[in-house]
Amino acid sequence: ILNSLDTNGASRKEGRTTPFVTVVTDLGGAHPTWFNAGVDKCFVPSTVLREAAMRRGVKDEQIVQYGLPIRRGFWRFGADYSQSSTVENEAEEMKGVHHKPTIRDQLGLLDIPTVL
Repeated sequence: ILNSLDTNGASRKEGRTTPFVTVVTDLGGAHPTWFNAGVDKCFVPSTVLREAAMRRGVKDEQIVQYGLPIRRGFWRFGADYSQSSTVENEAEEMKGVHHKPTIRDQLGLLDIPTVL
């Protein structure tokens, strides 16, 4: 859609200026149509999806394996998600972050393997 809105469907060679990217948000599987060899970048969260993209013709230099795209607010236990962060300093924003053992203790959970 953006490709058509930008320059009437022109390719990058023909003058398209809007970047064409795909962000895959599932860890282990994706519909084949998510992968298009004409992308500028394809962001994938796992090696499995990097390989799937390559099987669909996306070149290695087009792929960025970055993990799942989540905002910093999800990194904090008990954070207020109703407001967007105004803190620009990451260290300041991340003050009070709890690690897994602390969260388990607070929730009364055992440290045992979990399968989702």
